[in-house]
Amino acid sequence: MSGASTRDRVMDKLSHKLELKSQKCSNKNCRDLVNNRMPFKGSHLFAEWVYPDNEDEAPLYVVYSYGDHWPLYIFEPVEDTWLENVSRYGNSTFKHSSQARPSTPTLPLDNSLMLEIVRYGIETTYKEYT
Repeated sequence: MSGASTRDRVMDKLSHKLELKSQKCSNKNCRDLVNNRMPFKGSHLFAEWVYPDNEDEAPLYVVYSYGDHWPLYIFEPVEDTWLENVSRYGNSTFKHSSQARPSTPTLPLDNSLMLEIVRYGIETTYKEYT
């Protein structure tokens, strides 16, 4: 696989998960799906694999509360890292955050930066801010 881009290597590794359909689940039972990075739909809480606009970026697993304007968690597969939205919104979103919290440590970021990462990818966003 010499010469393959990081995105291509990640896509090969995750291909079985990227093709899965969302499964319905109760919010209180979503943590296992989050930890296994499986798409799901709960009550105003859902997760999916997204492809940043930059085609060189790897797909991201994103957990949302009430829509794509509020990503709660992003899993970045190249660095095997979870990012957490620490901006405050409301009680329901706070509850969603505790229900979907990954079991591994997260890096705290604000909502605006989370949205940029979802749109452009982590490497592109990082370059813009450094």
